[in-house]
Amino acid sequence: MKSKLFLLLTFIIFAGFIPVNINDGTNPEISRDDIIKHIKYLASDELEGRFPGTNGDKLAEKYIVKEFESYGLKPAGDNGYLEPFEMVTELKLGEKNYFNTTINGAVTKYQQGHEYIPLGFSESKIANGELVFVGYGITAPELGYDDYKDKDGNAIDIKGKIVVIMRYTPPSKDPHNNPFAKYEQTRFKILPAREGGAAGMILINGYDGDQDDKLASLRFDNSLSGAGIPIINSKRNIIEGIMQANGYNLKDVEKGINESGKPNSFALKGANAEFLTDVVQ
Repeated sequence: MKSKLFLLLTFIIFAGFIPVNINDGTNPEISRDDIIKHIKYLASDELEGRFPGTNGDKLAEKYIVKEFESYGLKPAGDNGYLEPFEMVTELKLGEKNYFNTTINGAVTKYQQGHEYIPLGFSESKIANGELVFVGYGITAPELGYDDYKDKDGNAIDIKGKIVVIMRYTPPSKDPHNNPFAKYEQTRFKILPAREGGAAGMILINGYDGDQDDKLASLRFDNSLSGAGIPIINSKRNIIEGIMQANGYNLKDVEKGINESGKPNSFALKGANAEFLTDVVQ
């Protein structure tokens, strides 16, 4: 939607430095009381948080325009002092979403909202390909760690395939300093997958990070807008069954990675997935 927004803090701090006509009867300085007055109003319950598109946002808009006019500022926007721009304020799932797996020829379909959910920053398109488990999906050369290599240090081919990634990071022996901390952010997991040519991504909860295995909520994250590939969060048991068919146990694999500090990634042979993410902004 179109919304109008201002850098309120900049306005408040620098209002005292705005050039004015010294003969127009206005005071070019801003006082402590003026700043407090602005903050009290803009942060008041009446403005309801000033979220773009709300009535509180419109009240803040009118207030700031009035203040700009009182300072004699020359309008520089497309519409006076206002500059419209697009931003996402609401997400909803479309009607086309689906997710299924094919294991040795047997197709299983899954229920949206109960067994999987598209992520809000996902690219809305179809992903189809072989499944490859890549641990935490972390590439950290400065730490000598790369989940896109197998336990023997050989590169894993993910081009045109769907990567299965555990959320969070390997634990640290020091509870106050985890060198992998920044890689917990989803955007650091997306980048190497996208750059490696992955067709899509399935995020799952490991046992160490989330015993309850709750699905993520549908929300928009500006730092992740335009992920570039379709991404879903699926229930852990779906991937567990596929791994067991390949002779792996997710809990044991996760424990091995955490305790050794070394990746253990592998292709899930005979396993394909296909899903369509349809996220409406």
